[in-house]
Amino acid sequence: MRFAGSALGLVAALAALIVGFTHHGRRHSCSVASLACLAERPGGIYVAQAPRGRGTGARCADAHGIDWLDSPAAWSRRRGRVHPGSVVHLCGTITSTLRIRGAGAPGLPVTIVFDPGAKLSQPVCDPCLQADGARYLTVYGWHGGTIESTEDGSTLAHHTPAVGIDAIGCRACTFADLTIANMYDHTSPSDYSIDQTQDNAIRFSGSDVTIAGNRIHDVGWALYAIWRDGDGRVRIFGNRIWRVDHGFASTAGFAGGSIGPIYFYDNWVGDFANWDTFGDAYHHDGIHCYTADGVGTAAHYSGLYIYDNRFGGSVGADATADIFIEGAPRHDTQDTPCADAGSRVYIFNNVLTSTDRVTDNAYLSDSAGGGGVYNNTVVGHDNRTSLGGCGGYGDQPPGGRVAFENNVLSTCDNLMNGASQGDFLAGSPDYDVYADGGVNSFVCNGRFFPFSRFRGWRACIGADRHSRAVRSARLASDGAPEQGSPVMGAGVNLTSLCHGPLVPLCRTITGRQRPRRGPWNAGAY
Repeated sequence: MRFAGSALGLVAALAALIVGFTHHGRRHSCSVASLACLAERPGGIYVAQAPRGRGTGARCADAHGIDWLDSPAAWSRRRGRVHPGSVVHLCGTITSTLRIRGAGAPGLPVTIVFDPGAKLSQPVCDPCLQADGARYLTVYGWHGGTIESTEDGSTLAHHTPAVGIDAIGCRACTFADLTIANMYDHTSPSDYSIDQTQDNAIRFSGSDVTIAGNRIHDVGWALYAIWRDGDGRVRIFGNRIWRVDHGFASTAGFAGGSIGPIYFYDNWVGDFANWDTFGDAYHHDGIHCYTADGVGTAAHYSGLYIYDNRFGGSVGADATADIFIEGAPRHDTQDTPCADAGSRVYIFNNVLTSTDRVTDNAYLSDSAGGGGVYNNTVVGHDNRTSLGGCGGYGDQPPGGRVAFENNVLSTCDNLMNGASQGDFLAGSPDYDVYADGGVNSFVCNGRFFPFSRFRGWRACIGADRHSRAVRSARLASDGAPEQGSPVMGAGVNLTSLCHGPLVPLCRTITGRQRPRRGPWNAGAY
């Protein structure tokens, strides 16, 4: 499989995901990392758009037609039918919607495998794969399996939202190593004809869901989660997501509820600029977390963990943020906060950059829930443009407090924007490195401090006692510290936090173990 992220986090996560299958009455096991062993085993059921050869389903040359698979009669425990442990191979280009009509079982998922050259392809996916309510399902791209719309876009025949995979209410579902492309090919700034929130690569909710190693591009909201009360144990990792309006939208339903844990790690997200419009119709985000009801009923996240990700490329003129954890503006009765004050939201080991311009809000904007923001590296495009800045805080739900330590914020006019003492845990922010700021480098309780007034900022915020303000962070293009960089050894040792879901905090974004004793580097490396 081909993944976007660092190797150690991927191997650890994949090793914990075991799927099973049956072959000639025997039960076998394969880790998701070796899903190819499922695809390469003899046997299985083969399906194409239309019946081929003898139509027995024994191989691609004798495949069943998709209408056979769409019949409830094809999903039973009879020999030659689809049942727990079955492996269904897709052959060639399939232009009808593939519908999941039955369920797998614990350790025995139904596995859909894209054989070499296989595609689910429609002029407009509506959807191309219907998996709402599926149970114990694995969909594996194998050799470049593709889900695509072919005629939907600014200069194409259709102008309507499309959905590659619809998987609302999925339980124990895995979507791995797929290319999901061209749900909408947005190429014109005068095109604001579709509701981009409804144009999705994967629209999903549920528990024990894994989305791993996929290549997703040219779509509005790529991964759109519409959580329900009780959803959780979801892992999204190793994906490359580009030319999108939103990479991952994490939204609670209309009643808030309890959600989590949700893990988003080892992904690459960026290149939003093609979704710019003259009328600023679409606001781009790498990650956007909010509550959908608009009346302030925030969800409770038992854990939202965002780590080891890279955000970059061309953010465009209409980007809100790379990470936007929406808060609760106290003057706004229609607020849509991501999470309540008791939620556990942790953001660490991420690198956030852009190649063309700055974002409208802070690149890293966390305004909801408790938890911490640790060891992130944010490098803005320039320190002259007075927009959102590098790091942003404010509008926490009442009682919400976060820690902010070991971060590197560089090359923004606003290095830390919108912060007040009430937003942070006692002693935070601290052990951060601020570099190359502009005339509005620090904002505290509505007061603006230039980079030269770092001491005034410290007095206002009542913290940052061990933090540094330096003219240059001396970072390479990927955010890594160069020899002699002031971020080296500038962080506090956070080993005491590295247990449970925070174990990856004790490794850098490249997988190198951080020291158990002594200072850490600030930033993601």
